[in-house]
Amino acid sequence: MKNITTILILLIILSIGRNTSSENTHHKKGREMKYSENFNDRILGKYFIYSLIAYEDFKEKQKNIEDFIIYVKDQENEIELTFHPNLAEGERPKLGGGTSLGRTIVYLISKKDKKIVKINFQR
Repeated sequence: MKNITTILILLIILSIGRNTSSENTHHKKGREMKYSENFNDRILGKYFIYSLIAYEDFKEKQKNIEDFIIYVKDQENEIELTFHPNLAEGERPKLGGGTSLGRTIVYLISKKDKKIVKINFQR
């Protein structure tokens, strides 16, 4: 069971970085290294721990993590992670973010304490 959890966590991590890819991303500590291998996605290391914290709660409340896209918003004192469900084949969007695959859930996690401050389900 731990292997399945580890695989699911890695899927989350790979999904988060899709919109942040850039060859010359600069950080406070310098420029990131370029890799010669082809990768599909990435996640910034500073968001990894927050993904794990949110996932621990998510797996108790939702269906299949593979049916979700995770969005990260870095705020001053918190990290906001939004787990947004995909649409099943032939399904149309519904008001409030719910689908047959699950419903949107937003986690607000304290940067200082690394604990969930607030959980919101969209309706």
